[in-house]
Amino acid sequence: MNLTNNEKVTLPSGAELEMTLVPFSEGRRLYVAVTKALKSINLTANLEDANALKDAFIEVSTSKEVEDAILTCLKRCTYNNERILNWDFFEDVNRREDYLPLCWEVAKFNLYPFMKQLFARLSDHFGKTGLSQKPK
Repeated sequence: MNLTNNEKVTLPSGAELEMTLVPFSEGRRLYVAVTKALKSINLTANLEDANALKDAFIEVSTSKEVEDAILTCLKRCTYNNERILNWDFFEDVNRREDYLPLCWEVAKFNLYPFMKQLFARLSDHFGKTGLSQKPK
């Protein structure tokens, strides 16, 4: 992923999502909310642990702080050229299939600038210690 202020993504339904990076304070708000939600998750060296992934998904997707931060990010996005102003946008049943992929893409886009260096350092660490993120 390249660091840019805007990105377009085609969602699984074929809908076009255009995202604009939120200001630092709002991006940090999302970062802190996600970090808090993941705080209690026990991640092991095996990052493909199904229970850890399930727990992480539940913690993040049910966090009110994450929900509020994501909505702030969504307000800087368009879906098929229509601005997303609030959660009522998903009242249209045809848009609901894009709810999770859309939130994932928006979160990933806005969190990546905060996490890029951490991921690079973790990758270096796993390489130096001989630990693999994939089970053998």
